[in-house]
Amino acid sequence: MINKWYPFPIVSSIESGTNILKIPWTKSIKSQNGQYELRIDDHDGFLKVVNIINNRTIWQMGDKLYPYIMNCILERNGNLVLRSSRRPSFIGVNITLSTNTSEFPGSALHLLDDGNLVLVYNEAIKWSSKNGKS
Repeated sequence: MINKWYPFPIVSSIESGTNILKIPWTKSIKSQNGQYELRIDDHDGFLKVVNIINNRTIWQMGDKLYPYIMNCILERNGNLVLRSSRRPSFIGVNITLSTNTSEFPGSALHLLDDGNLVLVYNEAIKWSSKNGKS
């Protein structure tokens, strides 16, 4: 879903098969109310939901031992995966996040107005950053 919000439209959902790293910065992933943003932190290799008003991280997932992000993709099978490496050369790639939701092909990832990142399949939440897999 894309909302009109100055200066750029807000993307608040991601379809399966989308590599989050390839979404242009002009279409940052934010909640519809614009208060929360999904970020990939280049400094520590974590996927984060950040409250834009106070710049506080409310959720994060990753591994400090693997700070170099190779890709972050919502796979076509419905699994959200963050792959990272210990070195910038991407030698020794490790999966630092997996929602383990590969049984939900065609699902979508939504960032809600309360900062909850959810995976939706057939109009039902199957995973959330607040509660995990349901």
